[in-house]
Amino acid sequence: MKKELSKREKEVLKLISEGDTSAVIGGKLGISRRTVDAHTSNMLKKTGAKNSSHLVMMCIERGSLLMQRCSTVRYVPESDIEGCVNGLSRIVDIVKEGIEPVNN
Repeated sequence: MKKELSKREKEVLKLISEGDTSAVIGGKLGISRRTVDAHTSNMLKKTGAKNSSHLVMMCIERGSLLMQRCSTVRYVPESDIEGCVNGLSRIVDIVKEGIEPVNN
C-alpha cells in the first residue's frame, strides 16, 4: 500500500470486508454515513484501489485483513486450517472474477 491506513480507516475496512453498508458501519462506530464514505475515499486514494471491493481484495492479497481478523485467535486446530485456507482462496477467486457468491 502506498500509505499507512489510520486506526479508524482499518476499523472501517474490517467492517466493509464483512459486508456492512456505510450506514451500518456508521452506526457501529458512532459516526455518520458520510464520514464512513470519506474514510473509504481516503483509503482508495492511499492504496490506489478502484473501489471498496478492490480495496478488500488488495488487503486480502497482502494479508493485512487476514492478520487483523486472526490477531485474537490463540489456537486453531490443524483440521480447521485447511478449510480456512480453501475458503479464503475461494473468496479471492470470487472477487477476481467479479462473481457473486451463492449462499447454499
